[in-house]
This record gives sequence, C-alpha cells and structure tokens, in this order.
Amino acid sequence: MEMHNVWARELVGTIKDLVPDHLVTVGQDEALGAQRPSPFFYEREVDYTTVHSWWLNDDLIWDGIFAKTPHKPNLIQETGIMYVETPDGRAKRTEEELRGILERKYAYAFSTGGAGAVQWIWNTNFYMDNANESHIGALRADGTEKPEADVSYDFGRFMHGIRDLFEDRELEDIAVVFPYSNDFSNRALAYDATTKLTRVMSYDLKLPFRALSEYHLEALEQQPPKLIIVPSPHNMDSDALQQLLTFAEKEGTSLLITGPLGLDAYWKATDRADHIVGKRSLGNVQREELLSINGVNHRVTYGRRRIAEVAKETLLHRDNVTPDEVHVLPLGKGKLIWTPLPLELNGRDEPLAELYRYATEISGIEQELEWISGGDIAGIYGRKLSFPKGNLYVFVSEFALNHEVHVRDQRIGVSYAFQLEKNCSVLFATDASGKLTAVYRPDEVEIVQQDERGGITQ
Repeated sequence: MEMHNVWARELVGTIKDLVPDHLVTVGQDEALGAQRPSPFFYEREVDYTTVHSWWLNDDLIWDGIFAKTPHKPNLIQETGIMYVETPDGRAKRTEEELRGILERKYAYAFSTGGAGAVQWIWNTNFYMDNANESHIGALRADGTEKPEADVSYDFGRFMHGIRDLFEDRELEDIAVVFPYSNDFSNRALAYDATTKLTRVMSYDLKLPFRALSEYHLEALEQQPPKLIIVPSPHNMDSDALQQLLTFAEKEGTSLLITGPLGLDAYWKATDRADHIVGKRSLGNVQREELLSINGVNHRVTYGRRRIAEVAKETLLHRDNVTPDEVHVLPLGKGKLIWTPLPLELNGRDEPLAELYRYATEISGIEQELEWISGGDIAGIYGRKLSFPKGNLYVFVSEFALNHEVHVRDQRIGVSYAFQLEKNCSVLFATDASGKLTAVYRPDEVEIVQQDERGGITQ
C-alpha cells in the first residue's frame, strides 16, 4: 500500500506540474474484492477515489460504500454490463434487461454517497477481437442507440436539475469497519462478511450505513456514528480494537463485534479483551449452532466449508447446555455488543437481521423511512439522502414483480407512493419541507405525495 502511494504521489505531482487544475485519481477495476490498493489507503494522494463495477452485480451497494472514503468524493468511474452468452453463443440478456441493470448501477452510485457514474462504453468497439468487449456499448456497431443510452440521458437531465442539492450530506448513524487485517491475511473472510452485512442491512432491513477502515479510524472523531459494526473480523489489529473501545467509552457509541475478540492481526491469541468479556477459549464452530438474541434462540448454520474456515470463542464458565448469547456490556458512556459466533459468515440471514435490529434499538437508531408497502420485500431497496436544501430518494428493484411502494418520511411527516417496476429504479428529489422538486423519468413515473394534513399532490 505504501509503495503504491509513493507511485501515485509522484505521478500526481508530475501531472499537476503540467496541468495544475486537472483532477487525478487511481483506477480500480472492482479491486475491493481482490486485495488491491484500497481507496481508504490512497485517498490522501488523489483528488477523488474510484471503483469500476462490472461483474459483481450482487454487490453494487457494497462496491459504492466501501470505496467511499470520509474525505474525498467517490466516482463509479467505469461501469456497464459485461456480455454473457447462452451455451449456444447467443446473448443471454435482452437489451431492455441491460438497460435496467445499467440504471440500477447509476442509482446505486448516488445512493451510496458517491459523486456519480460513467458508463463504459458509449460507442461499441466492434474491432476488438473479444466477444465480451465487442458487444458492450450504448451505441450499436451501426451507430443506432440501444435502450441503455436513455439511462445516461435521463440521469443527466435529472441530476442537472438538482445539482445544487449536493452539499453537506448528512452522514449515516451506522458505520461499518472493513476488517483489513483479515482481508490481507492468508485466511481472508472480509469480502464474504461485509457483502453479507451489506445485503442484509440494505435490503432486508433498509438501514443505510457508511464505511470506515480498520487502519484509518481517525474519521470517527470528526464524524461520530451512533453504532459501529465490525463484522466477523477474526484477526484484528490490537491498536485498532483499542481505538474503537476507547471511542465508544468516550462518545457513548455502541460497538458491535461478531466472532473472536482475542486474535491479533497475525492470528495470535491474546488476552486483550479478557477484562471486558471474561476469559475465553478459541475453538471451531459446529455445523449447527444456536444463538440467543435478547432472550430468543435463533438457528445459526455453518454449511459446506465454513466449519473448516471460521472460529468462535467460548466463555470458560459456559456449559454445553445453554446456547451462545449476545452480550451487551457497559463500556464507559457506550456499550459493547458481542456475539462469540462470526454471524456474517453463517448461511442464514434471519439471525443476522435480528442481531442488527437489536443493535440499532440499543443504539437509539430509528428508520427515517417508514415502509407502509414494500418494506418486507428483500428485492426492493430504498433510502433517503438528506442535505440542508432538501432530500434525494432512491429506490431500486431487484424483485421479479412490479410493486406499489409507499413510504413515509418520519422526520418531515410526508408520504410518497409510486409503482416500482421490476428491474427499474425510481428517484425523486424534494425541498427541505418534503415538496417534490424533480422526478427521474417524469414522463414514466408518477409520485403521489401526501402530507400529514391530508394534502395530496402528484
């Protein structure tokens, strides 16, 4: 990482000598899942950070959140839809499906706090001797436009109209620490843990969050959250753990950690958490575990190779009759919420969702959007981004059916209802009072707005 920064620093300096006002960044081709240099490590060397979202279509929110650093804008600088074929060599996706996926990628680029997205590529390069590359592009080989070209036009019009909104975004109350010590180790589980967390938090619970780096926790002091989550880190830097514990003690924040607490960055067992949770032994998980969350038992499953990959800690005084439980321990002004099981790495979403619900309740976090309709569908995503001048609402369907979505903004007392078609996105902006100011694809999408006094506008 440090040598990468030296290279970037020298290159940026050379470019700035020639064109001082030119913005410089480092390209990242879905690098977050490949142990390449991360934006959290190189953000100080560039004007903005980037990520390229291509193949990992199930992890688009993860891509955006964990590339967005505390102090620099993040641009989804290269995105599109890779060409996939049927076994007999035909296009597997229709052009309308491609349009929906690109629209989804644009929508997530903004919903994750990013500065936008750039499609790769506009003109199809039919000269390339590569079936994947020679098929992608907004314009066909004959120059006619595919349906996906409309996405850039429509987003351009919508974002141009609300461009003055994007200042001083209100940050999320939940911060998730990416466990880099684990990701850099020879037993990397961080990708699986953080992508599972992202899916459950964003779709099942509709709870937005921001990201932090295990090795760059100074942002906590500048932007304190109500809840910090460290998902199944296993091995973790001792200084980073102490920094999190100290912050929670001082600021009154809740700190949720799942899995072993005693393994340092090099997988060596320590007694660093004994004074908080008691003495524990490190051992293997069973295929079927049981976890008590707030007095209710939940099935936890470690299938396939997981029993060979992950570990748990067991309190020395625990018997083999009582299930593991979630411990809520005082930590100065704050709280430590700890489960001995690395829950994000189990195969079931239900106990994980319940743990996150419990942690948000303890932390005093309330959902800003009340989901009157659509909130129980895991394939529907939606959130609000708040700014001093107004709000941006982003909804995306990864669901098989069209659905009527109805949400109420609990802060301002205004509700919004609309039809969310399958494989489509709905975005709209309001002023600070909740009055609609702009709608993405206004000729195709109707937003019904109603305030608590009963007034209805469309």
